[in-house]
Amino acid sequence: MKRPRSALPDTLAAVGFSVADAAAAGVGTGRLRAPDLERPHHGVRVLRGDEPLDHLGRARAYAARMPDAAFFSHTTAALILGAPLPADVGEAPVHVAVFAPLEPRQGKRIVGHRFDAAFPLQTVDGLRTPLATRAWLQLATVLGLDELIVAGDFFVTGREPYRPRQKPQSSLALLRQGVATMRGGRGIRTARAALREIRYGALSPKETELRLLLTRAGLPEPVLNHKIETGYGYIESMIDLAYPSLMIGIEYQGDEHRRSREVFRNDMVRRERLADLGWDMVYVSADDLTLRPDETIARIRARVDRALRSGKVL
Repeated sequence: MKRPRSALPDTLAAVGFSVADAAAAGVGTGRLRAPDLERPHHGVRVLRGDEPLDHLGRARAYAARMPDAAFFSHTTAALILGAPLPADVGEAPVHVAVFAPLEPRQGKRIVGHRFDAAFPLQTVDGLRTPLATRAWLQLATVLGLDELIVAGDFFVTGREPYRPRQKPQSSLALLRQGVATMRGGRGIRTARAALREIRYGALSPKETELRLLLTRAGLPEPVLNHKIETGYGYIESMIDLAYPSLMIGIEYQGDEHRRSREVFRNDMVRRERLADLGWDMVYVSADDLTLRPDETIARIRARVDRALRSGKVL
């Protein structure tokens, strides 16, 4: 009959603990090899869950043995700060950095960096990172142009453009100042190009992607998350992208709009109310962006041209 596994001491955090701390707490090597413990990094253990650790989970686990002078950087820092990043970042190594003259640690799932000049750090949910502007500059060395624009839109907007529960973590002015300090460093061309297309007001990566599709096709720059009030009481609504003077609105419709009965029904009412107010709405799905972008552009351009022919002006 198998003996039950011994419980781990309460002093060892469930999100991750170092082997050294476990040994100091009296945990034997046999217990540390048990299958209920995952090994995300050398010298680190974490209780195994139903799903493999994601990138943030591996970062939290590594924090258990991270040197006091080290901090998370690049995509890891951006994820900690809440930025929307490409899905493949989840499988990428954790980025950890130090300031010179310290030498960074490297590992199987760790990428180490050393910065010659120090800059401010902050602690977010117990994890040390640069401020958002610096994290965005670091992203310029590892992300593509549009991915960097998406992250920039998030950092300068936050999660709510009109009644922010928390202020945006950066601003266009701060990003400009940061790019000016790069002085020809790696990623500067991407950062400069991204800065020209980052806007305040986008609330999702798809909204940014849709905006870029329109403006790069020569359509006018839309207003982002245009706020309106309907005539049915004090009900505020935001249209993802809008040409207010033309009364044309463009909305991205994600899968969440059909997965929830409540969301679906609320959307139906909202569509009718916008129509009652005279809005000409265009609804765009993921397939419209990826499989038929030319058709999507043509559809919206036709609406704009029709509004202009009717005498409306931008």
